[in-house]
Amino acid sequence: VVVLVVIGAIMFSQKSQNGDSSGLMAGKNAINVNEQAPASEARVSMAVLEGEGYVVVHEVSAGVPGKVLGASELLPKGKSENVPVSLVSPLFLGQKYTAMLHLDDGDGVFDIALDLPAQDEVTGGPIMMEFEVSAAGGPDAVSI
Repeated sequence: VVVLVVIGAIMFSQKSQNGDSSGLMAGKNAINVNEQAPASEARVSMAVLEGEGYVVVHEVSAGVPGKVLGASELLPKGKSENVPVSLVSPLFLGQKYTAMLHLDDGDGVFDIALDLPAQDEVTGGPIMMEFEVSAAGGPDAVSI
């Protein structure tokens, strides 16, 4: 049974990292975000953090996270659902964005230079999930 759980977790993680919208679980951290409608706010279905932290939305530039568009309020350790992220620039139709987990440095105020991304224990990369914006949006979409 333990072997099946481990294999399932590996498959889930690999599937999620390849752009599937089913979410990403990496050790003590996880994120899931659905397709969004054009809006001035993004909604993250679920965030699991090993410590207090934030969900940060980035533009995608040349296939990698770029400019920060907004960060959630400080989230507690553990699971948070339906997390709103106010944005300085709206989500545009047809564009891709990334929702990334950042851990708080202890001061309770988001600072991109100090509140570093949560890291995948296996790959050492940040815990993030890319999402798209469409006219239909997803179940977590918020319209302008």
